[in-house]
Amino acid sequence: MSFKICISAHVHPTENPSAIDQAVRSIFPDAVLSFEHFCISGTASSLSRLAEIISSHRIRDSARAVLLRNVEGNSCRFHLSKQAATVGKVSFTDGESVLGDIGVTIESDNILSTIDSIAQTTRPFKSLGARE
Repeated sequence: MSFKICISAHVHPTENPSAIDQAVRSIFPDAVLSFEHFCISGTASSLSRLAEIISSHRIRDSARAVLLRNVEGNSCRFHLSKQAATVGKVSFTDGESVLGDIGVTIESDNILSTIDSIAQTTRPFKSLGARE
């Protein structure tokens, strides 16, 4: 299973870009980021920290629902709260948070299997990756 993770976040003039950089890295530690024109953007290669946070905070089913709702073709686009990410937590938003969001796009040759790896269901026999 191969995938690509793209990350972006608008940096408001009152925000410290390094704080937003740290917030992104708390979820995607291997992110390669750049700051330009009030925007931090980049890529990451691992979803393991995101999956770990989702599992440890016991939000697998709700995270899974958000991810599945945002699948389009072979990609999934969702938004995370910058404020929650600054303390290493995952909180999904609608993309219009007052304090801003971190936009994440995952492209995968098997997006359903990728979602299974991030937020496996807690309900038996509900894995989607096996479906073609």
